[in-house]
Amino acid sequence: MKTAYLDCFSGVSGNMLLGALAGAGWGAAPIEGLPRRLGLPGARVEVRRRRVAGLAAWHVAVRAGDAPALRDLEALLGVLRAADLPGPVQERAAAVVEDLARAEAEVHGCTTAEVHLHEVGTVDTLVDVAGTILGLHELGVARLVASPLPVGRGWTEGAHGRLPLPAPATARLLEGVPVYGVPESFELVTPTGAALVRRLADGFGDMPPLRVSGVGYGAGDHPRASGPNLLRLWLGEPEGGWTADRVLEIETWIDDMNPEFYPPLVEALLAEGALDVSLVPVHMKKNRPGTAVTVVAPPGLEARVCARLFRDTTTAGVRIRECRRRLLPRRTGRVPTPWGPVGAKLVERPGRGAELAPEFEACKKVAEAAGVSVREVAQAVASVPVARFADDGEEGPDGSGAGN
Repeated sequence: MKTAYLDCFSGVSGNMLLGALAGAGWGAAPIEGLPRRLGLPGARVEVRRRRVAGLAAWHVAVRAGDAPALRDLEALLGVLRAADLPGPVQERAAAVVEDLARAEAEVHGCTTAEVHLHEVGTVDTLVDVAGTILGLHELGVARLVASPLPVGRGWTEGAHGRLPLPAPATARLLEGVPVYGVPESFELVTPTGAALVRRLADGFGDMPPLRVSGVGYGAGDHPRASGPNLLRLWLGEPEGGWTADRVLEIETWIDDMNPEFYPPLVEALLAEGALDVSLVPVHMKKNRPGTAVTVVAPPGLEARVCARLFRDTTTAGVRIRECRRRLLPRRTGRVPTPWGPVGAKLVERPGRGAELAPEFEACKKVAEAAGVSVREVAQAVASVPVARFADDGEEGPDGSGAGN
């Protein structure tokens, strides 16, 4: 199970991601074969070596040719459903395409069924999205971490005329993602790049400890960049058997709120993207019993979590701590049981190897349908040999298990 780190010092786009994957070990042939796997015989992909500021990089260009124009969400999803891709790759690619359509619909004030996709509704979007996810899958990447993303200022030309940078759909897709401004006057982060990083990255920040096995550079298309317009991808094994990142603990103590309001608060915080939420009884001033609400969240979610706490609770202030975190590699999937497949996590433990951990909600659902106890289903899952674990290609959610 490998970890990949995206060093986005000059932004990120779909073709930069494909180029970086080619350079990190995936090669050119799988990328050039994407139109065939997607059922787009009229299109072709050109993968070329290019020198940028003296550095060897890979540049990827998609030529639509006589492939049909794909301007609505259903058309894009139809191509993915019929594509020659592993199931987990199809599912994640569809999720990214839906994110793109949702962002476009929100900025244009319509539904995803009504939105007419212009810049993102093309053959190269499908190639970039499906190719990036397939490349990570075939390279065995279980965890992707990205640096904060640089965004420039200025204008870009779109189907609706001049638009400010970042483009409105890109800005919507970057909600919750750490960004910083740079004095560049062209599009550093494209909508496709933003959608892929937002959906695929498990965290943002410094590079985690890695035993490096490959480094690839993907070339962008902007000669006006003040530095090399490249994306660097580091690929390797987690050093020490675990990965590292940073999270926030956002906490408030409350002694004057109706306890019936806590369950919907927890659900809302998790829906916002919080990794975990805990409620702990505390003894507060004036001998009042209270509740400590602690939210574990990625750094980019600070504003949204604070806004939710101020809106949905009686608190007037929160405390915020940045915490270092260590994570064991873990992947989600299914294992066979007498009652059918049941969801489980595969956790790699240093010195002990791979271990299966039942997913409680999956066990509960199967137990209710079969009329057996949750404990019986969980024990059956834990007794399945690791070799029978069917990987769905995704890392387990950060909010599951210890170590949040």
